[in-house]
Amino acid sequence: MFGLSRMVQIQKARSALRAGRLDEAWGILTEAELRDLRAGQELREAIVEPLLDRAEEHLASGRARDALADVERAQEAGGNRPRTAEVRERALGFLRNDRHDDMRERAALESVRRHLRDGDASAARQGLGKVPQG
Repeated sequence: MFGLSRMVQIQKARSALRAGRLDEAWGILTEAELRDLRAGQELREAIVEPLLDRAEEHLASGRARDALADVERAQEAGGNRPRTAEVRERALGFLRNDRHDDMRERAALESVRRHLRDGDASAARQGLGKVPQG
């Protein structure tokens, strides 16, 4: 009976993976009792490329944190692969650039505030031109 429930879970994960429901499939495949089953291991291996494909889509849409989450799942499922490392580096690069942009924006806004506080509206106006848009 216990083996039957495991096989039902494997079938659910297989169906979810085929249908592109990666989060559902991943949720099932991370259950401890399925990790040791050969069918569970095969499905974990099969989910790697779809996760990396979705991570690429996240990156293309500017969602680096979501991409990184999928890359971490792919690594957990399939180990260190060249594509996994490459997508991870790109996602981390996006995050580093975002942090750098945020720091520049904060510095520019602080400069504008300082000029306004000092009563220098002209310098504040010029500083607003240096604040990144978006």
